[in-house]
Amino acid sequence: TVTNNTVKPVTPAIPTGWQTYTNNKYKFSVKYPVGWKVNFYQHPTLQQENVGFGPLNIQEDYQWGIVIYDSSDTTVDAVIRSMGSQWNDRAETRENILLNGINATKATITTAQVDGWQSVIIVFEYNSKIYSISNGAIVDPDYETFYKSFKFI
Repeated sequence: TVTNNTVKPVTPAIPTGWQTYTNNKYKFSVKYPVGWKVNFYQHPTLQQENVGFGPLNIQEDYQWGIVIYDSSDTTVDAVIRSMGSQWNDRAETRENILLNGINATKATITTAQVDGWQSVIIVFEYNSKIYSISNGAIVDPDYETFYKSFKFI
């Protein structure tokens, strides 16, 4: 279900002390909390590259992520539809936003099968790539600050 088709601009409000991750390959930067780890990796079987961000106490995974897809391999809609596809009661809402000058879709996916499970992703196409900025299905008020800080450099 697509709701609220008006475009809402978003502007960053970065807490003091947040660090900056800069990706020179794709020419973007994003802010993240102090003391968090960052890892850039290419998925071994899928045609995508990932940047994961998370607290040091998460040993094998990351809380937030940015995934970069080649737009010849997928679409914005397909990326959104893949989130939460494991749930047979998957519910989805979409909102058009303006992320630092870029038209993007903010999708929220929920399920009643897992209490509190909520995937929020910001998805947009830019220079033949599709970017997905995910909350890792963990509700965290700092995620909004994280995705709003994303910008091309």
